[in-house]
Amino acid sequence: MSEPGSLPFFHREAFRAHVDRMYRRYQAELHRLAFRVVKAPDPADDVVHEVFRRILEHPEHLPVPDMEKTYLHRATYREALHRIDRARARLQRTVRLQGELPVHAPTPADILRATAVKEALEHAVSELPPRYQRAFRLRYIVGSTRGDAAREMGISAKAVDEEVRRATAMLREQLRRVWLEWRGDAVGER
Repeated sequence: MSEPGSLPFFHREAFRAHVDRMYRRYQAELHRLAFRVVKAPDPADDVVHEVFRRILEHPEHLPVPDMEKTYLHRATYREALHRIDRARARLQRTVRLQGELPVHAPTPADILRATAVKEALEHAVSELPPRYQRAFRLRYIVGSTRGDAAREMGISAKAVDEEVRRATAMLREQLRRVWLEWRGDAVGER
């Protein structure tokens, strides 16, 4: 007797042939979708392969024929977003670990400079309009995903992106002024 979710051999071969036909039919389209999300060809290939690997491992998840395209698009998009989230988490862990390994003891000047930069950034963020400040804090300080930030703020993910973009533009300008002041330059001079 076969395990739950597994198919007898004669059905398994027909199933594999069907999945192979689906792969050949949708692979290029799904690759383009994944590429738009992950922004690189090799990870996009990995995303598409992972979607089909999961279908092969779990035949019970095979969509009905008239829903294949929708199912594959959603699965590819979700896998691409998960891949980005996993990469972001790995990067954060790496940065955290590197931060725990002292390369050299900071000098008093290093400490003062780091403190001044942190205070300038905190002040600049506090000067943002409230909705930009909230979007920026949720995305970059709390580390919320676009969707989580959108739900928290009661707006669309696209609106969150726009508010974060505007916030970073404002911060860039405010911090440029601070940098020029630290250097002793007048803000308007170049």
